[in-house]
Amino acid sequence: MRPNLLRIGCGLLAISLAAVPLTVEASSAFRGTMRSWKRDLRATTPMLSGRAAFDETTIRGTLNAYITDSARLSASITGQSADAKDMRRRFVTFGTDSQTALRNLNQSSALKDAFSRIGNDCQSCHDQYRD
Repeated sequence: MRPNLLRIGCGLLAISLAAVPLTVEASSAFRGTMRSWKRDLRATTPMLSGRAAFDETTIRGTLNAYITDSARLSASITGQSADAKDMRRRFVTFGTDSQTALRNLNQSSALKDAFSRIGNDCQSCHDQYRD
């Protein structure tokens, strides 16, 4: 699962730079956010798979960052093209799924399912916009 999640983060970066015309500032914000998400995934994936001790503070911080970042990124896409609308929708879905994961923080199975949906959100975006 870990290599896929890292690939997803890279895919989101490619999407942000290629799919929607962005200003230099917006491109920089996307790039920085994707790097942060990649770091977060490296920290949380072992916890969710049981290879590392579960740290609720780290998971909570990651999910709160996902929620905040996805709202900010969605709002930063102001175009009206089909791709712009699709990207906004994808970031909103990512944020919603992150909120679901946060609500399920103390329910291991539900939390893993929610993180799986988050990964699927990333993967579907990566699949759509990678090239």
